[in-house]
Amino acid sequence: MYKLYFQKKTLTQIKSSIMKKYLISALLMLGLNSFAQQKIENLNFENFENDLPSQWTTFGGSIAKISADAKEKQEGKTSVLFHTTENSGFKALMYTLPENYAGKKITLSGYIKTENISDGFAGLWLRIDPEIAFDNMEKVNLKGTNDWKKYEVTLDMSPENTKKIVFGALLSGTGKMWVDNLKITIDGKDIKDAKIFEKN
Repeated sequence: MYKLYFQKKTLTQIKSSIMKKYLISALLMLGLNSFAQQKIENLNFENFENDLPSQWTTFGGSIAKISADAKEKQEGKTSVLFHTTENSGFKALMYTLPENYAGKKITLSGYIKTENISDGFAGLWLRIDPEIAFDNMEKVNLKGTNDWKKYEVTLDMSPENTKKIVFGALLSGTGKMWVDNLKITIDGKDIKDAKIFEKN
């Protein structure tokens, strides 16, 4: 009887151990998947699919063409080029951050080069939804022809009220705009090192 009890107890312990290992493995995989989802890629416009930068979307009524440019770039192999000869509004590229982050200030920086921008402006833009903060560099009034230069947009954060953070570049009017080497920082730290906001 004792031997049978011992065998049953041992079998139960083995099953329990297997279940614990399975649970730990599942949690680890979940963590890895979450990490993969949080990865932020292609802010330097090195990867394109069908002439559009991977991970990015476009919007706006302008007929401006967006494409890769291997001749004009600030770093790496390519930059992204906006080009239109007809003033039909604006065209924008948009990237959505995968998480809501803790912090006080968020900054988008990047390099822009322009050629014959008129009837509008070129710029970087950053927005915190829903209607928390927004800046598209319109006040900078970047137009005409300008060599590569670094620009920044900084917004005050409100993590407890934030639903989404999006950013990108836009061209309003006519001309050419090249954009390259974008970077997102929170309180001066690169986004990859930023702390994800968790509600209590």
